Amino acid sequence: MRSGYLELAALFAGEADLDQAVVQWSEDLVWVRSHDFVHNPDEPVPLVSSPNLLLPDRAGMAALELANRRYEIVFTAFDTLARRAAAAAGLGYFALPRSW
Repeated sequence: MRSGYLELAALFAGEADLDQAVVQWSEDLVWVRSHDFVHNPDEPVPLVSSPNLLLPDRAGMAALELANRRYEIVFTAFDTLARRAAAAAGLGYFALPRSW
C-alpha cells in the first residue's frame, strides 16, 4: 500500500494498530449459532474459532472472561465458511462482525 500498488486493504485490527490507517470504522461483534442450538448454562460456552485466534475470536473470549463465563473451543478451522458451517450445525457459538 505504501508503495502505491494496492488500492484497498481491509483487515481486522485492534485500536493500537490503527495509528497509520487512512480510513477506519468499527463494527459490533455478534455471536452466531444454530437456531436449534441450546446451551446449558452450567457447561462451558462452546466456541467455534480460528486456530490462530483472529481478532473476533480474541474479543469474544475476552468478553466471556470479563463476564466470568467459562468457555471451551470445540471446533477450529482457518476457513471462515467452515467455521460458519460448524456454528450452523450446532457445535457452538461463533463471534463475527455484525455486517458479515
